[in-house]
Amino acid sequence: MSILINRTTRLVTPDHGLFGFCDEGGWLTEIRVSDITWFAANEGAVLIRPAQDLIESGIQFEHWSDEPDPTDNEVECEATFPFHVTRGTIALSFFAGGSEPDVFAIPPGRYQVHLSGHNLTRVAHIADQLYQRYDDYDDPEFASSRDAHLGEELYIARFWPLHATS
Repeated sequence: MSILINRTTRLVTPDHGLFGFCDEGGWLTEIRVSDITWFAANEGAVLIRPAQDLIESGIQFEHWSDEPDPTDNEVECEATFPFHVTRGTIALSFFAGGSEPDVFAIPPGRYQVHLSGHNLTRVAHIADQLYQRYDDYDDPEFASSRDAHLGEELYIARFWPLHATS
């Protein structure tokens, strides 16, 4: 039986239409941005191209004892890949804006990561409606309408040790 050990959720603002996360202690090879559809990854970094970039997306990190049971039927996109954590911390990364360190603590080691995207189509539709409705992004009504949907476009990264049953 798989046990959830740790979970944290953050809001992210895409930078040039991208955001991601990375192992803070490792040497990373560059991820080729032109090659990604909704995500690209290597063993120490992940880039995500959200469905829209007007409303801040959410990213949720989870550390599991073993591979979690797939119980979510609301997934719009998903992938599983290996990831190496060298020092025990994951940072948020932004294409041109640097990084936010110490976002998620997880013991050093090799993991499988299941990355999934939720509510992408619905939030992209909401963002399109906001673009059509408002010319002035300083309008308080625009900000209120946008902020009502913060984090609804959600990406979940579930980590579990590679030695666990898959």
